Amino acid sequence: MPDVSPSACTSGHSTPLPARCQSPRCSFSPRVAEVRFSLLHLPRRWLGRLAWAALLVYFVCGLGFLILRHGVLPKVPAYRGEVAAMLSRSLGLPVDIASLSADWQGLHPRLNLGGVTIRDSAGQAALSLDRVDAELGWTSLLLMRLRLHRLEIDSPQLSVRRTAEGQVYVAGLAVAAGGEQGDFAGWLMEQRQVVVRNARLEWSDALRGAETLVLDKLEFRLDNRGDHHRFGLRAQPPSRLAAAIDLRGDLRGSDPARPERWSGELDASPIVAEIAQT
Repeated sequence: MPDVSPSACTSGHSTPLPARCQSPRCSFSPRVAEVRFSLLHLPRRWLGRLAWAALLVYFVCGLGFLILRHGVLPKVPAYRGEVAAMLSRSLGLPVDIASLSADWQGLHPRLNLGGVTIRDSAGQAALSLDRVDAELGWTSLLLMRLRLHRLEIDSPQLSVRRTAEGQVYVAGLAVAAGGEQGDFAGWLMEQRQVVVRNARLEWSDALRGAETLVLDKLEFRLDNRGDHHRFGLRAQPPSRLAAAIDLRGDLRGSDPARPERWSGELDASPIVAEIAQT
């Protein structure tokens, strides 16, 4: 048996290490240095690649933005018929558009529609809107169906009535059950935000036999996140009712034709309760 000096430094092998190694730790120092080298340089390489990838995405998005803004949007008026057809498919009702232009708003392309007419199933004009601004949502590309980031309607005149059987009509359009053809109310609740400014609303309720209520200077905003809907409404009632109407809601539901299945909170000014009892 060969005599091994106690001062010799080994790492589990029979060959002794150099004489300058006086501690067992020194046998691992080359490997530690290699690990440190890898840990220091691997993140830098990946950071460099990520930086180049981010730069590439930036230029591609910038190029796409320029093409869309200066190459596509100016030609949008020529596609007025196609936009009307797309709206018709989304609403399930015939739609006519008198004028169309486009620009850019923030991160979304915006369509400016003039003379919008929505027809009922019989082809008769049910709702006419002088001006509609629609900011397109990018989810439209994924769903292949019109989704709006923001829909703004200016100065509409709306007629809402409820029949003795309980059916509700908005501008002659029946509030259909969710998913049915012509479900205009359901389509509105699929859009991210709906804003109505300076509207005039006439409400007739044959179910309760109440007199027609006319609201002027109506401002309305609806925010939708799936089945979660938040809204606010302000309007000026007839002169016999001095206070303005202020109604806010935070609701959850999916089918506007089934209000009994909805839940949430409503916050109404006292004048709303008085109107409901008339």
